[in-house]
Amino acid sequence: MSAPIESILVDSRTTIWLHARSRANLLKLLLSRLDIYLSALSAYEVAAAFIYYRIGDPRGHMARLEKIYHIVYPDREILSTAARISADLMYHGESRSDIDVIVASTAISRNLLLVSIRAQEYDMFKKYGLSTLSMDGLIKQLEHGVEGRVPPEGGS
Repeated sequence: MSAPIESILVDSRTTIWLHARSRANLLKLLLSRLDIYLSALSAYEVAAAFIYYRIGDPRGHMARLEKIYHIVYPDREILSTAARISADLMYHGESRSDIDVIVASTAISRNLLLVSIRAQEYDMFKKYGLSTLSMDGLIKQLEHGVEGRVPPEGGS
């Protein structure tokens, strides 16, 4: 049996999805039960999306995200992990956006579970030590009161 899930990293799509008005209660529930981390690059993408769709005050998006989430800025460890992953992907003729690589590297470097509405899009990073869980999987765990009893969908 694995340890209870206490901390997660979410990607930009999932963050935007969580901020829909219809999911306000879900976001509150998650924030009451978990420490939720967000890569600074995901925060940038979320803020850009909010500005594009004219949601809220454009000057306050980053500050608001910083109040809600633990923002993780890329440091030497994250960037070194990302560089190794990018080089390996290139060597094998694969590619992903730099932001996806850095988000995955943030989760790997900080030993965080990456929760996404599209967790399968991160499958290629599992061989580097990434653990993922779909948002549906996390919601089911919370609904059944069994946080952490169902193993993540990949990784170590």
